Amino acid sequence: MGKSSFTYEEPTGFHRFNSNYTTCNPNQLYLNFFDGLFNRFKDAFFFSSVLQFALVALMYYNVGKGRYWKILFYSSICGLIGSIIEASTVSFLCTESRKDTPYTKVFTFFIAEFFWICNEFSIPFLNLIKMRAFSKGKTSKIISYVVLAIFPLFAFCRFWIGFVRSKYGVLNSFDISNSHGIAFACMALADLICTCGILYFVKKNNQKEFNTSNINHYIKRSSYVILICVDVISILLAIICFLPYLIKSMPDSITLPFHSVKSAFILILASDALLFKYEVNTSSMQNSSSQYNSKYGAGDSYSYSLNKMTTNHSMDNSTYKIKSQNNSNTMVNVAPFNYTTMNINDEYQPKSIIKNYTNYSSSQVPQLSTVDSSSQYDLYKQKEYADLIYKTPNYNNY
Repeated sequence: MGKSSFTYEEPTGFHRFNSNYTTCNPNQLYLNFFDGLFNRFKDAFFFSSVLQFALVALMYYNVGKGRYWKILFYSSICGLIGSIIEASTVSFLCTESRKDTPYTKVFTFFIAEFFWICNEFSIPFLNLIKMRAFSKGKTSKIISYVVLAIFPLFAFCRFWIGFVRSKYGVLNSFDISNSHGIAFACMALADLICTCGILYFVKKNNQKEFNTSNINHYIKRSSYVILICVDVISILLAIICFLPYLIKSMPDSITLPFHSVKSAFILILASDALLFKYEVNTSSMQNSSSQYNSKYGAGDSYSYSLNKMTTNHSMDNSTYKIKSQNNSNTMVNVAPFNYTTMNINDEYQPKSIIKNYTNYSSSQVPQLSTVDSSSQYDLYKQKEYADLIYKTPNYNNY
C-alpha cells in the first residue's frame, strides 16, 4: 500500500479499484465468483489458513482431544472461516460484471473480524492455560487478569479494522494499517507476559518435580524456543507496521514475511504439541524398558534349574559352572534362548496396563515403578495437563 494516498478520493463505492488498497486489480478482474475464489489461493494468508485447518484437524483427530487440542482446533476453524469470508468477499467485488457497481457497507468484512479475533487471541489464551497448569496461586491470577485486560483493546482494534473495511470496501488503508500495528502490539504484549510467567513457574517447578526428566529436557529444547519465537515475531511485526510511514525508503512489503509466519502460529503450536506427545510416549516406553532390564537383567544367556541343581551357560565367555547341592524333587523349568530366567513358582504377576511394545510375552511385561513414575511424571498427571495434551499417555487407546 502507498504511504500518502489514503484520502479515499475515488467516487464512493469504487475505492476497491485503487491499487493502494490492494483489493481489486482493475486490469485483472475475475471472470466470475469462482474464478476469483480459486485465484485467492495464490494469497499466502488464505492458503496458509486452509492448510493450517487441514493439518490441525488431522492432528486433533488422531492425537488427542484434550482442552489444549480443542482450542487449537477451534482456532483453526475460526481462521479458516475468516479467510473464506474475506476471500469470498473480494472474489465477489472484483468480478468483471461488477466493475461498474459501487459497493459501500460491505458487512462481510466486519463479520470476518469476529473470527479473526477468536483465531488470533487464542494464542495468549493457550499460553495462559499452560501457565495455570504450573501454578494457581496469586501471581498466576494477576498475570491472567493483566492478559485478559489487554483483550478489549485488541478487540476494539480488530473491530475498527472491520468497520473501515466494510465502510469503504477495501482490505488495506492507512487507518487499517495503523490499527493492525496496535493490534499486533497488544498481541505481542500479551504473549510476552504469558511467556515470562511460564518461564518463571517452570523454573520453580524444575527444582521440585522433574529435574531429571527427559520430558523436561524436551520442554527446554523445544517449547521454550517456540514461545520465544512467537514473542519475537509479534514484537517485530508490531514495530515494523509503523516503519514504512516513518521511513520513506522502506517498502510496505517488509511486514509480509512476519505476517505470513504469524498467520500460521496455530499450526506451529499444534506441531510442537504433537512432538511433545511423541516425546512423552517415547519416554514412557524407555522408562518401562529400563526398569525391566534393571529388574530381570538382559543379555545373550540362558539357564535352567533342576530344583536344587543349577546349571548356568554363558554365551559370552563360554564358561561352564555346575553347583550340585541336592538331587531330590526334580522339577524342570527351562527359559527359552535370549530370555531371562523366570521361576515357575514365583507369584503370578498381573498384566501391565502399558501396551506391549517389546518382544516380551504378556506375563513378562514389567510393572512401572511407582517411585520413578511419580518423580518424573507428577506434573503431567495433574488435571490441567490431563485436560491438555501434556499427560502420561494411555496406551490402551493406541
